[in-house]
Amino acid sequence: MESLSAAGRRLIDRKILLVFCLGNFISFVDRINVSYAALEMNREIGLTPELFGFGAGLFFIAYAGLEIPSSYFLVRLGGPKWFARIMISWGICSAAMGLATGHVSFSVLRFIVGACEAGFAPGAYYYFARWYPASQLGRVYSRWILASIIASIVAGPLAAVLLNVNAFGLSGWRWMFFAEGIPAVGLGLYILKFLPRDPASAQWLAPGDRRVLLQLAEVRDGHGVALRTFWTAFLSLRVWIYAVCFFVYLCFGFGYTLWLPQVVKSLFAGSSSVFISLMSTVPWLCAAAGTLLLGWSSDRLADRRWHLAGAALWAGTFLLVGISTKGMATFIMLCLVGFALNAFIAVFVSVPTAELKGVGAASGLSIINAVGGIGGFMGPYAFGALRQATGSFYDGMLFFGCMAIIAGLIPVVFKGAFPSFGAGRKAGSVGAIAVGELDSP
Repeated sequence: MESLSAAGRRLIDRKILLVFCLGNFISFVDRINVSYAALEMNREIGLTPELFGFGAGLFFIAYAGLEIPSSYFLVRLGGPKWFARIMISWGICSAAMGLATGHVSFSVLRFIVGACEAGFAPGAYYYFARWYPASQLGRVYSRWILASIIASIVAGPLAAVLLNVNAFGLSGWRWMFFAEGIPAVGLGLYILKFLPRDPASAQWLAPGDRRVLLQLAEVRDGHGVALRTFWTAFLSLRVWIYAVCFFVYLCFGFGYTLWLPQVVKSLFAGSSSVFISLMSTVPWLCAAAGTLLLGWSSDRLADRRWHLAGAALWAGTFLLVGISTKGMATFIMLCLVGFALNAFIAVFVSVPTAELKGVGAASGLSIINAVGGIGGFMGPYAFGALRQATGSFYDGMLFFGCMAIIAGLIPVVFKGAFPSFGAGRKAGSVGAIAVGELDSP
C-alpha cells in the first residue's frame, strides 16, 4: 500500500493535530484553573473542602451525562460545526465562573462549563482516527496529552500573576476566570472556518495523500470490533471494560490534579499562594517527560498492555509511599507520581480508538469518556469528603493510590482488550486484534 508523503504528514500534524492540541491546552487551563482559584476563592465565597470538591466535580457529571448526545451531533453535523460550538460555548461559560458568589452559583456554573465542553475529547479521538494509522496513535495522543501537561505547567505561573490582580474591586481569582475563558472562543471561530470535515475535503492535501488516507480507513475497518449502529456500543463488552478502567483511573487522576495545589500548600505551610502555584508546576514537568517517553515507547515496542499496567502501578505505588513520608520527601513522591499520571491516558486512549470501528465508534468512545468523567467527579469529591472528615490528606491519598493500582491491573486481567505484541509482529498491527480474542488467556 502507498504511504503518506512526508509533506502530507507535516501538513496533518500542523493543520489537525496542532489545532486540537491547542484546544486541549485551553481546555485543561479552563478545567484546572478552579484548583488555583480555590486558594483565594474558597475563603471569599465560603466554600468548605467538601463543597469545593462537590462543585468542582460537577463539571465531570455534566460532561459525562452529555458525552453520548454530543457524539451523535458530531457525526450528524461534522467536526467543524460541532467542535466550534463546543469551544465557543465553554469559553463563554468558563469566563462566567468569575461571577460566582457562593457555593450554589459556583456549583451551577461549574456544571454548565462541563455541559458545554462535553464531547470534545472523545470527538477528537474519533476525528484523529480518520487521519492517523493505529501504529502512530501512541505518538499522536502523547502530544495531545502533552498539551494538557503544558497547560498544567503554565497554569501555575499564570495563576500566580492573575491572583494578584485587583482591579475595579474584583479579586484576582475572578480576573483569572475572565482572562482564561476568552481563548476558547477565538479558537472555536478558527475551527468553524478552517477545519476540514474529513480527509476527502482537505484541499490542502495532495490528491495522492488523500487517496492514502482513504486506503488506511479501509484497512482500519478490517480490524477490531465493529459497532455498526450508534447504539451497538452499549452492548459491547469491550467498550465497558475500557470504560471501567478509565473510570477507576480518572478517580485517581483528576482527584490528584484538582487537589495537588492544596496538598502542596499543606507540605509548605505558611508559604505564599505564588510560591505554592509555582511549586505545583514541578510534578507536571515530570509528567511531560513521562508522557512523551511512554507514548514513543508504546509505539516503538508495539505494546499497549504493559505500558498501561506499568504506568498505573508506578503512580499508585509512589503515591502510597508518599503518605508515609513528610515535607520534601512527600513532594518528591508527588513528582514521581506525576511522571506516570498522564502517560497512562496517552497510551490508553490509543487502544479504543484503534479497536472500535464503524458508525458506533463515536458513541463507544463517548461511553468510555463519559464513565471516566464520572470517575473525575467521584475522585475530587471523595478526597474532599475524606479531608473534611479527618482533617488530613492521608486517607484521600490512600484512596487515590488504590484506584491507580486497580486501574493498572485491569489491562493485565483482560488481555484480549489491551493488545500487546511481541517480536515478529508488525507495529502497524497494533489494534488489529480479533473480536474472538477478547476473553482469551
